[in-house]
Amino acid sequence: MRRRVLAIASSLALLAAPAFAATGITTLPPTSLATAAELREQALKDDTGWKVVESLTTEIGPRIAGSEADARAVAWAVAKFKSLGFDNVWTEPVTFPKWERRSEHAEVIGKHAQPLTITALGGSPGGTVEAEVVRFADLAALQAAPAGSLKGKIAFVDYQMTA
Repeated sequence: MRRRVLAIASSLALLAAPAFAATGITTLPPTSLATAAELREQALKDDTGWKVVESLTTEIGPRIAGSEADARAVAWAVAKFKSLGFDNVWTEPVTFPKWERRSEHAEVIGKHAQPLTITALGGSPGGTVEAEVVRFADLAALQAAPAGSLKGKIAFVDYQMTA
């Protein structure tokens, strides 16, 4: 059981590493380094951590926050950790914005109306937008625009992305 716990803890530590890297924290006390080394060695001897991650990604798949798959992943995690022998498994209620992809439509209006191909990004507001369009040749040109110069306008970056 201890090996399983260490393997899972090691896996979770590896998954959390990018978050710690983003904070700029780079110095760890020697005891933490020793613990990390022990966890690493235990994880290399046991594939439980790998099997847990593989199970989540194959049985549940992508899990957008607030989606049905997210709810299935929570139930999966509770069942998985109980099956691994953890006796104190629980969930906590959380709230966060939920974004659902719907249809998008845009067109240039006026005498020579033309449809546009667009996509909405997460957190995009609904409703109608009508404003002057300001064209930029690339992202650098947009970034060079004076602060506040786009207030009430639509920024159009005229850059073809390659697949």
